[in-house]
Amino acid sequence: MARLRGFLLQSTFDWIVDHKFTPYLLVNAEDEGVQVPSEYIDEGQIVLNIDPNAIQNLSFGNEVLSFDASFGGQAWQIYVPLDSVQALYANETGQGIYAQEQGYGLLVNEGESEDELDPSPAKKGPALRLVK
Repeated sequence: MARLRGFLLQSTFDWIVDHKFTPYLLVNAEDEGVQVPSEYIDEGQIVLNIDPNAIQNLSFGNEVLSFDASFGGQAWQIYVPLDSVQALYANETGQGIYAQEQGYGLLVNEGESEDELDPSPAKKGPALRLVK
């Protein structure tokens, strides 16, 4: 059976793009199988702009998310195991999905709080809900 995580990431990406926001992907760059340019890794993480205008050939598989991108003029094929995705969110609003710090499940920020949304995945405020 296919894993749900890939479908959730694809749906969240589609929602972000449909609303004309910029999709950002936060990745644990230290995980096995992650292929990203090491010079852009900061404290073991990398934030990738995956706007359709910035990348090509985006694919959400059952185990891996992949796409082609250019960093500093150099072409890269990016591979990210789905378990290495820590967040996929709209840069402008913070709405998206976030991996829990421990355990299974995803935190969902649907922007339901009247508080200003912090796009950083560290925010664990009232707009975030656990989906198991």
